Amino acid sequence: MTNIVMLLDESGSMASIRNDMIGSINLFIQDQQKIDDATTFTLIKFNTQSKTFINKVPLKSVKPLTQTDYTPQGGTALFDAINDALILFGDEQSVIVVIITDGEENSSVRIKDFKTVKDKMATKPESWKFIYLNKGEEAMQQGNVLGINNNNITGKEAFNQKVAQDYIHIGKSAGCSSQGYNTVAIGAALSNECSAAISQCRTTGFMDYITPNKKNNTK
Repeated sequence: MTNIVMLLDESGSMASIRNDMIGSINLFIQDQQKIDDATTFTLIKFNTQSKTFINKVPLKSVKPLTQTDYTPQGGTALFDAINDALILFGDEQSVIVVIITDGEENSSVRIKDFKTVKDKMATKPESWKFIYLNKGEEAMQQGNVLGINNNNITGKEAFNQKVAQDYIHIGKSAGCSSQGYNTVAIGAALSNECSAAISQCRTTGFMDYITPNKKNNTK
């Protein structure tokens, strides 16, 4: 049985892209529900605090998010949210963690540094997959420090990171603001490349890198 865990940034900076995120998440859930298996879905939202909103519900029973379910405000307790997911799933062997954020850690109280959270992530078996969706240089820097993009640091084969430069360019050409094309990048990556990679993992046991031009099948 596979467990999909989504860590969703609900900080104030996400307010302007609220509708886009709700729509992208619902498309992601709808796409994943096409596969008939025992996969569970967990949603952990984080702003100044981390809180589990959906807890190990059968994926086929998950209902679409509404405006009431997602109300961005406050800071970004990213480390605490990651830690909560690691604890919640303990010794589970098949876990896919999707981290969605538009910025950097600034509010965690239980885990306060990159090294601690990265070391905790590195204790998980190779059957755990991490997908990290952020924007531009922040994604590159924070993802690398967490060990998500550098296989050798964590000793794992398939940690993935999506910067989505192709979608960012679409947003710029349409005259969007920086927040607008970040919306396009994160949301489009979630409901397209990210969803496709997870579907592949659920049906074959393998997952491709979701970053364009960087394919590498791994168990």
